[in-house]
This record gives sequence, structure tokens and C-alpha cells, in this order.
Amino acid sequence: MQRRVVRLILGAIVALNATFATASEGERADFASVSVLMRHQITFAGIPGCDINLERVAGSVGVGLYESWKATAVGSCPPDPVYEFSLRGVGETAFAMKRDFATKGSVVDSLMRTSWAWTPMIPGDYQVRVVLKATYGSPSSERVEVVSDPINVPTPALNVPRASSHPLVALYTTQDRRCTTLAVRFQKNDDSDVDQPWQLTNSQRCSGSGAPPKTFFVAGMEASTTYKVQLVVNGHPFQRVERFTTEAIPANVHVNETSTDPLRDPLHSFVRAVDALTDTSMPFHWDVFNRPVWIADALIGTPMVKTIAEQPVWYWHLASAASELNNPIVPRKTELKFLAFARDANSPPAASNAALTVYREIDLAGMPLWETNLRALDQRASHHQFGFHHDAQRIGEMDRLLTTYTARCKRPNVPAGTANDPGDDPDVNSSWLPVCPCTRAGCDATRTATWFGDGLLLVKNDGSIAWEWNIFDHLATNRPAPNVYPVCAAATGECPLLGMREYTHSNSVAFSEDNSILLLSVRFQDWVLAIDFRDGKGTGDVLWRLGRNGDFSCVIHGGDPCPTFDPWQDTLGEPPQNDPWFSHQHTAHFLGADRVLLFDNGNRRCTAAGPTADWTCNSNGIRSRMQLYQLEFDGSGAPLQAVRERNVVLVRYSSALGTAQLLSNGNLVGGLGNIPIDGTATATRVSYVEEIGTDPDSSLPVQSYTYVGREPPGDAAAVGGRNYRAPRVRSLYTSSPP
Repeated sequence: MQRRVVRLILGAIVALNATFATASEGERADFASVSVLMRHQITFAGIPGCDINLERVAGSVGVGLYESWKATAVGSCPPDPVYEFSLRGVGETAFAMKRDFATKGSVVDSLMRTSWAWTPMIPGDYQVRVVLKATYGSPSSERVEVVSDPINVPTPALNVPRASSHPLVALYTTQDRRCTTLAVRFQKNDDSDVDQPWQLTNSQRCSGSGAPPKTFFVAGMEASTTYKVQLVVNGHPFQRVERFTTEAIPANVHVNETSTDPLRDPLHSFVRAVDALTDTSMPFHWDVFNRPVWIADALIGTPMVKTIAEQPVWYWHLASAASELNNPIVPRKTELKFLAFARDANSPPAASNAALTVYREIDLAGMPLWETNLRALDQRASHHQFGFHHDAQRIGEMDRLLTTYTARCKRPNVPAGTANDPGDDPDVNSSWLPVCPCTRAGCDATRTATWFGDGLLLVKNDGSIAWEWNIFDHLATNRPAPNVYPVCAAATGECPLLGMREYTHSNSVAFSEDNSILLLSVRFQDWVLAIDFRDGKGTGDVLWRLGRNGDFSCVIHGGDPCPTFDPWQDTLGEPPQNDPWFSHQHTAHFLGADRVLLFDNGNRRCTAAGPTADWTCNSNGIRSRMQLYQLEFDGSGAPLQAVRERNVVLVRYSSALGTAQLLSNGNLVGGLGNIPIDGTATATRVSYVEEIGTDPDSSLPVQSYTYVGREPPGDAAAVGGRNYRAPRVRSLYTSSPP
């Protein structure tokens, strides 16, 4: 058999892929080791004398393999224009936007935002369309539009696994059939007596024998390991078993260490021993590591998926898959996509601005599927947008909800409880910072204080905004402050706009089962807000507020008020905590129609201050918790009380970051993402993930599993092991827990 070789020109990974992986001679011949000028036609000439050169500069013309294109303005074109890339696929009549308007932003050719990578998944003819405008806000009539000649993507070798663009991911293409569903199963090729489980890819519906072939990503495999791979038709194995060997993880990919070894616990004796309730059904844990400041280091695969035995099976490596981006955070995954925020590496943050500027959806090979950016959306929004942050959610096939930063100019030093000042929208300076007071007609010159809050944008596949929400329009700033609102003393990933007073710091979005209610976790208000969403047709009104001084009273079963101190059965041997309500919470989400699970960081219970506060509070017995509430309403739908069903005290106090998740077996998983290893002001941060089960005899909660996350071995301690989120997933093909 022939051996496939795929080389990623834009990155440092060389994927000399798998044993028995085959490809057609046509694919091998079309590998783009040098740039190829692509023929095109001008389909709209709104800028006289301006044209666009199209080149294929990297990748392969093959099903499931990326290829990178570059657009260059030639002739009498505006300086540093913006470019949009769209694609018309096999059998499609219309172009679909794949990368929103973006500017080059730098003279560094290797990182130009004029390049775009895409991956064909069906053999046949494709066309690329590029639109050029002078600026993000230029009218559509002032554009140049070119369309490439058709690019034919050949049919690959069928019914055999072959290399993808990711060292740990294979491709499998099979002809369509008269059937119901197609899928691929894979199993570690182990000759030991241990019965290795079969994993299953996503399924695709059959379309008939005349339809194009179906292609699958085979993902969830360990490095340098041989797997059996077999087609599945209508749920039954079909075709003969083939074998595929994954690559080693390249040396320049620095994988954060995770370990269940108690000796790796930096605080040593605190982690309890694993007991008989260890959940061996957990196939994968997904760690989203986070760096607190902007670091020009693309070596770390920020999101990674590992087995319960701590073996990596997937990662996203910026240097190879997205070299034009930096400082990423990947808060969500869907069935076949990861949702990512990052910063354009061509515009590194000034001393005053470190906001994330790019939203990208990536496939299981780590390659881009769809992208927009801050400046493009700002032109379409009714309020200025100052950065992406924390969370994103896909809604169906057409929409995604993005969290953004917004700002409002307010009068300074207004006492709490006075009439709410609606404020003005700020102006924007060259560093894309809000400026108060604004100078437009109608602006109030006394509104000199800049308040920094949150926005929500529902963005459609064409980049248009279907629904917009600004917290300043729905949450007054005149309530007594539940916390001291911080002012960004430096521009970091956590507080990215220098000098701004941060009012809300919302950190997660979730939906009710029917998408009628949007749940927003507002960290600095110690509230979870329910927002009228209704699939993007809602008013945006706040329906109720869960938390201290909100719309629900906190009660336990039987109707008694939640006790001030945690009862002993909740504490798992840890010190009882002295506040019934949560504070500075994370990952609030619905379980069913009216239950809400969240991670209670507990910052209100930590009264220490300064750079060693986290260590002091951990040493003094402060602990984070997971809380599950059953919400009760009266006959008219007005909120009554929140029945606290579960209140689990965890092994550490994490002042920031956190995850709460319910597994199908009833166990809870808590991710504590920000733990100092000593009492120094610059202590390295690590993370813990703790699973809490229930003893079948006593019905009391017991710890069943803990692992510790640290910086990659050999890396500087500053890189750290802070874990933004640590959910579990059944496989790489779902976001559901095991």
C-alpha cells in the first residue's frame, strides 16, 4: 500500500501519518509546496482599477485536507483593505460566508489576515469568492468581488483510513449507500487479554447510491498507537477491518500535565485518596487551560482532551493550525466543532488593550470552519463592542451567541440607591478603548466615568446580527455594590481594557430546553439572570435573578431557610462554609426545565486581600462549592423560592475559573481552576478536578476521583496550570457528559 504524507506549511507540525494510510496519486500531485495562482473572474467592480490575485499557498487538494488561499489587492486598490472569503460547495447554488471581513493589519506576510484555510469534505467542484472593501464600514456598492474558476477535489481512496491535518485524527471516506445511517468504529489494536472498547464516530444519514461519498473524522485516538478501523452501516459492522497508526505528538506541542498521583499535589496531604467509587465510565476529560496575561507563545495546545489514564487524544496547537492567532480560549464544543476566541497576532495588545478579537469555529482536525471578528461585528451592532470573552454557544445550524464587552459613560461618584443614570455610549480611540465623556451631539459632558459591562450578539452564518443585548439597558448600576468593582490596573486577559471599571464580568451563557430563556452568570453581581430570549425573538428583559438579594429565597427540603453554615453531610470532611448563597459563580446552567447547577467560587467568603489572598483563604479553610437549585414559581410564573437540592463543599478554594457538571450516573464534577501552590505573591497556579459521588448505603456525598493540572513539564512556571473549564465528554463527537 502507498503511504500518505501531509505537511502543514503554515505550522511546525509535520504529520508523517499513519501506517496503512493511502491516498490517490491525484491528491499527492496536488500538494501545494509552492504557491499556485488561481484563475478568477471579477463579478463586481465597485472600485475602478482594483483587482484581487488569488493564490493557493499551502495544503492539499483533497477531501478532508485543508488548503490555504491568499488574496492580494492589485492595481488601484485602497491601502490595507478588508477581505471576506466565501465558498460555494458541491451542488450548492449560493456562496456561504466562511470568514468575515478582516484586515491584514501588519506587514508580516506570514501572518496576513488575507490568507484563509478551508477543508472540502465532499469530492467535486468548489468555487471561492473574495470580496474587498476599503474599510469595515464601506458600503457594499464600493467593493470588488472576484470568483475563482471551479476547483475540482478528487475522490480519495475509499473504505481505508488515511491521514488528516491532525496527528491524532484520521479520515475515512466511503461511498453512499441505500441504507439508513453510516458511521465508523475504531478500537485500539491491542493483543493483550484486555478487551478494548470500540469507539464510534458521528453518524451520517444515507442519501442513496447516487449521492457523493461520505467522509468522517476519526478522533479520540492516542498518539503513536495503531487502531482497528471499520465502517458501520445501519448500526452493524461492515467492510473489513483496516488499521491506522497515529503520529507522535510533536515536540513543540507543550501539553499541560494532569495527574491523579497524590504526590503531584503541590499542597500534598490535602487530596483524599481515590476510593471504590471511582467512575471508570469517564472516557475523556476536556481541559481548557488559560493564561492570565497575554503571552506571545503559541506552543501550548490550550484545549486538550485526555483519557481517564491521562493520555492525550486531541489538542489545538496554534503554531500549526492557527499561526495568525494567539492567546486562545476554547469555552465550548458541539458535536463536531470547537468554539474558540483568540486574538489576532498581527495586532498584539497595546499597553492599554488586551481584548480577544477573533471568534472561530474549528473542526476535529483543528482547522477553521467559520470565523468573524470584533471590528466586523462592531460595524453591524447598535452599541460599540470592545472584545469577545468567556463564552459562546451554537444555536442550531444557522446561529451562534457570542459574549462581548460593552461600555457606558456614567456620572462619577453617584451614591447607591439614587435614580439610575442610563448613561451614554462612549466614543472609541485608536487603541479601540472606550472614551468618556463622548463628544457626539447629545452627549452629557458630566458623564466622565467609564463603566465596563457585557453584551450578547446572536450572529447568523452570513455575519449579520439577529439579536443584540446590552446589560446596561437591563441592569441598573445604582444598586448597592455587592462587591468592589475593580478598575483594570493593567490590560490582561481577565481585565483587558486599561482604566475601565468592570461592572459585571459575566462568564457563561446557557439556555432552557426550548431556548425561551437565556441564563447569564453575572460574576461581579453574584447573580444568575434569566433573560427573555425566545430563539432570538425575545425582548431581552430580565425575568428573574437568582442569588443574594435576588427574586428567590433560599430554602432546603422541607421549606426551612438555607442554614448559615453548611451542614456536616455536605462538607466531605472540609470546613463548613458560612454563607448559604453562592458568590462570583461560574457555569450556571439548566438541568431540565427548572433546576440550575452552578460552581460557587465563594469569593465573598474570602475576606483576605492582596496577592496572597487565595493562599490565605485556602489555609483558613475557605472552600468552593457546587450548588444545585430547584426553582419554584407561583401560579402566575412569579419566582418564589430556590430549593437547594445539593450543596457540595470541594477540596480547595478557587477565586477564579470553575466548572460544575452533572454526570449521567448522578455524580457531580467540579473543576477548581486557580489554586496557588504556596504563599508567595507570584505563586504558580494549578487546578483540581474533583468528582463527587453518593455512597449507596448512607446516601451521603463522597469523593470518588481527583486530578491535578499543572504547567507543561519543563515550561516556565508563569505558563501555569490554570484550568478555565474541565468538563467531561463521552466522546469527541458530543458535548454531553458520560
